[in-house]
Amino acid sequence: MDNTNILAYLSGFAKIMPAGKQRDFYTWQRKVARKVKIKSYKSDKKLKKIVEDFLVYFKPQYKECYYTAYKLALECKEIEYVEGHAISIIPLSHGWNCYKGIHFDLSNEILNLNIKEYAKVIQLGATEKKTIALLKRQDFRVGDFIGGYYQLYVEGEKNGK
Repeated sequence: MDNTNILAYLSGFAKIMPAGKQRDFYTWQRKVARKVKIKSYKSDKKLKKIVEDFLVYFKPQYKECYYTAYKLALECKEIEYVEGHAISIIPLSHGWNCYKGIHFDLSNEILNLNIKEYAKVIQLGATEKKTIALLKRQDFRVGDFIGGYYQLYVEGEKNGK
């Protein structure tokens, strides 16, 4: 797949879903998805210090991007949790962080996941991180955080958003 087509991928994926809630959910994701540019956490002096302190006791693992991003977001109220889709060798659901407008992906940077393109679906600040934590599964490590933004989708639909 061409690594410049993350939004086209989301549109196509929504179209192949069977009619109903699944299609509606993926159509919603495409509607709210926004491409973002990822920078190194080392691009900001304060962010670099925060991340390096975090890495003293936490080691990112493969297939744990959501867990890594969420743990880091819990460590620092200024760091937001972001989730959406990315393209590496194949398109995938993915979690990363944002600090004062700087989107960065600790999992990709540390583990060399070769991710080329990102589309944000949700971005959670300090208040939302606490709220969404109550909605998530018990263990982040077993899968993605999609249930969290599915809940936001359901709430938005109820409220006509």
